[in-house]
Amino acid sequence: MSAIDEVREWLEEFKKDGSIRTDFPPPADEECYNPVECAPRERIEELRDKHLRHIVEWAYERSEFYHKMWDKAGVKPQDIRTYDDLEKLPVWRKDQQRKDELENPFFGSRVVKELISYVPALYRSTGTTGKPTLHPWIPEDTEAIEESRARWV
Repeated sequence: MSAIDEVREWLEEFKKDGSIRTDFPPPADEECYNPVECAPRERIEELRDKHLRHIVEWAYERSEFYHKMWDKAGVKPQDIRTYDDLEKLPVWRKDQQRKDELENPFFGSRVVKELISYVPALYRSTGTTGKPTLHPWIPEDTEAIEESRARWV
């Protein structure tokens, strides 16, 4: 399956399981903005861990940056099953990202190269800790980000 098809399929899965809401604005009489927010703790943790496993596997398989970093640390996707396993992953720092972007122009090796043609606009960090870093989001990223930001309102 292509990377973009996989992203779109996973986004639809998020919508089906209630992790992402797309009907804006929600009815005023609803207790929670998103049904997941009112779900039992066990359901929230189940979804969290399911999404975590998917993201870790995706990053390992599709991003040269994470694949190399995690191999160097001796961590494989199957080692990350739950939230508590996150401590096994090495932490990357901004200076690593900046170095990677210099060594692997234009976007660095974190980016899934197959998705670059789907990037409508580039975003950059503010650069408050040094040179700004790139954030090439595809529309599906933006949709998920917008939904999470809507929860703040």
